[in-house]
Amino acid sequence: MNKIKKWAYKILYALPFGMKAADNEIIGSQSIGDEGQSIHQQVSDERVAKHLLKGEITQSVKELRYRTYKVDDEAKNYEYLGGGTAIKKEAKPVDTKRIHFSQECKLVASDVLEELKRVGTYGTETYTLQISYDNPLVKFKLEQFANQIDVDINEETKDVTTTLHFSNIPDGYEKKSAPFINELKRLLAIYNNVQLISDKHMADEVYKHNEIASSMISLNFTTYKATNDEPDLKVYSFISPSLTKVEESNAEIRLTFTWETYDVNDLKAKFFDEKMAKKYETKEAKNTAIDISGGQVRVAHCEVCGKEINTYDADVTKYTYGKAMCKDCLQKYLLTELK
Repeated sequence: MNKIKKWAYKILYALPFGMKAADNEIIGSQSIGDEGQSIHQQVSDERVAKHLLKGEITQSVKELRYRTYKVDDEAKNYEYLGGGTAIKKEAKPVDTKRIHFSQECKLVASDVLEELKRVGTYGTETYTLQISYDNPLVKFKLEQFANQIDVDINEETKDVTTTLHFSNIPDGYEKKSAPFINELKRLLAIYNNVQLISDKHMADEVYKHNEIASSMISLNFTTYKATNDEPDLKVYSFISPSLTKVEESNAEIRLTFTWETYDVNDLKAKFFDEKMAKKYETKEAKNTAIDISGGQVRVAHCEVCGKEINTYDADVTKYTYGKAMCKDCLQKYLLTELK
């Protein structure tokens, strides 16, 4: 029987302290006050997570956003070797007159809240590529099936081309996959026949009768983990395409388009935060302690024997048992309650 009492005592003794610690970790509260009193102040003004959940663009959020992008950019200058070791990469010469890279294309998930709202409903799916068509009711949307896009921009020759990659193996989970591949192969046959025509105007007239070849008006996407060290968060927009090549190899069909104009916008420039940039320049400490006690030094005493005790223990026992107690008095109290 005594063993059971001791076991129960240990549980009762540890439980409030564990709950108090968890509370501090979750809400970041601190306590101040006189003996027998405690004031809980939640440190919420500087809690970035709460602002993010609320969708609020505060200064803290702006600084976090800027810091995230800056760290990500700097990390790309290093190669990880394993075992906690990384070395800085050799700087490659940048060709400002030639842009060439590849970007993976896929279905893009929205934030958690938006996805939860869509449960049990039919929402609009979002893909890496955002394409506008001359007819909103096109039979096949290229962004749904593309798995990669290659970008090749030559500023000297003013040639702007993109190549879309599509698998030529039907997807059993997508009922439109097989018909789309058949349409691509039909377009491939048309392309091969058009190559026998020397008159470009006549060739364009032939393509006008094919939806995949002629319905696209514009294409844009935002870079993320692209090849050739292309920076993230650059928005590429292409307008007015012409189909110039169709080919099939390596289990895929590729469509190459030449564009009349294009534009690039750097989202990181939009998210630049001058205040945070100055902090990096001056190497200011990232974490700043918040003092909500007003410089007061708090002392707590056991309300049973009067002995000075840890303020943390005083808060826990006061909240749980109604009075601040030292360890010895708490033990006596619990053993008495268990009798």
